[in-house]
Amino acid sequence: MNFLINKIKSLLLDPHKFFSNLKKESGIENALKYYALLSLIPAFFSFTFGRMWSSYYADALENFLGITVPLAKLSFGALFMTAILIYLFLLGLSFVWAGILHLWIMIFDGKETYEKTYQLSVYAQTPKLLLGWVPVLGALVWIYDLFLLVVGTEKVHGIPQKKALMMYLFPALFFFFLALAGLMISFFFLTAISGELTQGLAANLI
Repeated sequence: MNFLINKIKSLLLDPHKFFSNLKKESGIENALKYYALLSLIPAFFSFTFGRMWSSYYADALENFLGITVPLAKLSFGALFMTAILIYLFLLGLSFVWAGILHLWIMIFDGKETYEKTYQLSVYAQTPKLLLGWVPVLGALVWIYDLFLLVVGTEKVHGIPQKKALMMYLFPALFFFFLALAGLMISFFFLTAISGELTQGLAANLI
């Protein structure tokens, strides 16, 4: 556990020194162990909040529609299995994301191997894994994730900081606005559906 705490403190308090020293770390074993331990946090909270909110939203939906919603309230076992699946998915996704990241870095003349990119990818996600489950704070930690990724790319792959910033900032902004557009479309769609349901229920009552 000291290994984990010391690594988190070193990374968050002095990322430049941390990523400079990362050249001494070989293989992906330590990074995978680190990621496996930190991934328990979002898995745990997905189970805890999932159990609480699934019941709340199911009750709200049933009260609004006036009907019983089948399978809306997930059982303890279903939520527990969901948390395990999320945990295993995160572990598998770490390799896929590192592969995509490595290809992207190579386009911009990255100088290290996939192993180093995997280490960079894992450690740069630390804020998200620690606090990404917090509703409001979760959005803000992505900014620090990006900062760590830029610093790590500079130190590990030897890409100048400004170039590293641009190679991540533009895609991040693109996907941000794409997600924002998707949320707006979903909001208007759900508002329209809600209005139709309300009118239908009102007509039936009359």
